[in-house]
Amino acid sequence: MSGGPGRDAAAAAGAPDPLASATEQGARLAEAAGEWARRALPELVAVLRGERPEVTDRLAEAGAAVTAAVRAVLDTLASPPDRAPAPASPAERGAAGRVQRIELSDTP
Repeated sequence: MSGGPGRDAAAAAGAPDPLASATEQGARLAEAAGEWARRALPELVAVLRGERPEVTDRLAEAGAAVTAAVRAVLDTLASPPDRAPAPASPAERGAAGRVQRIELSDTP
């Protein structure tokens, strides 16, 4: 069974197989995630048991900060603005509100 015309041409040219490369990268990612889980899960269990109070305190602070940030975003999205800001008056705009007309001619 063939891998398709593009893969056959790449193999004949000696180019690396992108599917094999992606498979290898996926295997490396899965291995790294497994290693992380083997290290992180015992730490999490220790925190849940109360064996690491300093980590528990940090997690509580981080959770409170995330909760406050999410609440602020949701409050902003839930409440529409009172009204649109009024356009600035010419006096408030100052020099930025002035227009200067410049006449252009075709001759130098």
